[in-house]
Amino acid sequence: AAPAREIKIGDHVLAMWRGAGEDKAEFRECEIIEKRTDGDGKVEAYYVHWSDFNRRCDSWVPIADVDLHTTKDKLREVRDLKRNYDEFTHDHDEHEGMDDAALKEHELVTKIKNVNKIQIGQYLVEVWYYSPLPKSVWRSGDEVIDTLYFCEFTLNFYRTKEELERHQKKGCLRHPPGDEIYRNDKVSVFEVDGSRSKQWCQNLCYLAKMFLDHKTLWYDTDSFFFYVICEFDEQGYHVVGYFSKEKES
Repeated sequence: AAPAREIKIGDHVLAMWRGAGEDKAEFRECEIIEKRTDGDGKVEAYYVHWSDFNRRCDSWVPIADVDLHTTKDKLREVRDLKRNYDEFTHDHDEHEGMDDAALKEHELVTKIKNVNKIQIGQYLVEVWYYSPLPKSVWRSGDEVIDTLYFCEFTLNFYRTKEELERHQKKGCLRHPPGDEIYRNDKVSVFEVDGSRSKQWCQNLCYLAKMFLDHKTLWYDTDSFFFYVICEFDEQGYHVVGYFSKEKES
């Protein structure tokens, strides 16, 4: 067997694919983006970009799941056998309009997700991308937030479930803070003014950024209308999607 080698940032290695168990171990090529060490400086895990996939799948991998004996021949073998994932990774260009310099800066700033999962209503959802959360919630250098808790009506978010529960006890509006402009059975659309309901719209953008690699609007909402699609039940109006439009366009 090839000797274990020192792994550096930028190296390409093989690692056990997310969710693969010992009974179905599947190693795939990935690029080392960052490393995490313990108090003694010993590497515990690597943050990797999976070569076949969009950045939404980037993740921390325990060192035990990384092939420290990866060789060029092993990488070549995996590349020869890999399936074509183009329909998954290249279905649209999320970085349209960005030049190379802007794209590199964007990827540097957002290279590591700051939230692993969100809890919103009854749903626990894995986050895809970095979101520029307010410093009151997360600062650069902080530990990754494992679960961020959203109020599904105000879209306020909290680091602990207890904070969310205290917020919910205060009572809140059970629909987006705008005019209902369409209704069909249990589906409604609300028009929300980004200047009149700035905080709500900013929260919506923070949430959306977790699932969009390139999205710059999260603070300047004043010049936009937000059209929010909701499903209604006895608890209120649950946000299921939205789009925004410039007021002067």
